[in-house]
Amino acid sequence: MTSEEINSITNSIFESSDLDQLRQLNNTLVGRIKSLRAYKAQTLRHTLAVDDAVKWSGKYGYAEGVVTRVKRKNALVKNTSTGQVWNIPMGMLEVISK
Repeated sequence: MTSEEINSITNSIFESSDLDQLRQLNNTLVGRIKSLRAYKAQTLRHTLAVDDAVKWSGKYGYAEGVVTRVKRKNALVKNTSTGQVWNIPMGMLEVISK
C-alpha cells in the first residue's frame, strides 16, 4: 500500500459515524493482525531448535539467551547473563546465529 492509499482509508474512517461499520472494520483488522502474528510464530517455530542463540526485547530491556525448549506458541529460553529461564512468545524472539 502506498501512503496515499493509507491516508485515503484513514480519512474515510474518520468521516464515518456508523459504529457498526467501525466495529466490523476493527474486527477485520484485528483478525488480520492476529493471523500475521500466528504465521510468523509458526514459521519461527519450524526453524527454531534447542540450543539456538536468540535475542529479545522485553519488560526488562534487551536480552540474549539459548533456547531450551520449543513449545506451540512460546519457547523456554535461558538468559545467558542471569541464568533465568523465561517463557517467551515466538513473536518476540529473533535468532542470532544458526
